[in-house]
Amino acid sequence: MFLSNFVMNLFIVFILISSAVGQNQSNGNFSFDAPLIGEQNLPLVATLDFSKIDTELKSYISNTVYRVIGEKVNIDTQQEIDNRIKEALPQITDAVTENIQSDLRESASFTASLTNSIVPADTIRFDKVWLNTGNAYDKNTGVFTAPRGGRYQFSATVMSSEKQGTVHCAMKKNNMTHLNIFGGENFSAGTVNCVLALQKGDHVKIVWTNGQGVYGGHWSVFSGYFIGE
Repeated sequence: MFLSNFVMNLFIVFILISSAVGQNQSNGNFSFDAPLIGEQNLPLVATLDFSKIDTELKSYISNTVYRVIGEKVNIDTQQEIDNRIKEALPQITDAVTENIQSDLRESASFTASLTNSIVPADTIRFDKVWLNTGNAYDKNTGVFTAPRGGRYQFSATVMSSEKQGTVHCAMKKNNMTHLNIFGGENFSAGTVNCVLALQKGDHVKIVWTNGQGVYGGHWSVFSGYFIGE
């Protein structure tokens, strides 16, 4: 029991010391008294020197700003820190904006549907584009081209266009069939969902292979998005 109380009190002391970090003291030091064991009057006096921490923080900020603005920075005061950061903010903002725009261009996502029923000879051109982040999908060709290498999630739904007819389609990667899609009779729909590993420049499309045709009116849909490396 004594050992348990001792450990608990040390834990409390640790929390008290931790909570003191960051308090601004004129001499860079901070001290306090705390009971060590239960009701016994055995105080623990802790003196914390913040001068080294303060020096390290200034050095870190100085080096960070230096990397951005490309010049040596000697920081002695908080005002100097603020001034240097303000000077660097436009360049930091431009860099962050460019990174975000680059990620959006490379992290493609799209959804497109078919407006009119067709009997295509080859690639189905889903012509109504609802989303096309990065412009990786071309509604004029019906082809999605990977802007970067990685894993992509794709989904496609095709519906047969005749009451007594059927439709057969395929999802192709670089003109090679990966999955087949079958839309049954009486305006039935077939759907596939898959994850494909693509290299930059690989293309994916939905191709009509047989049957009466594909029903439009936004019942047939093709979509995909970048998952990650």
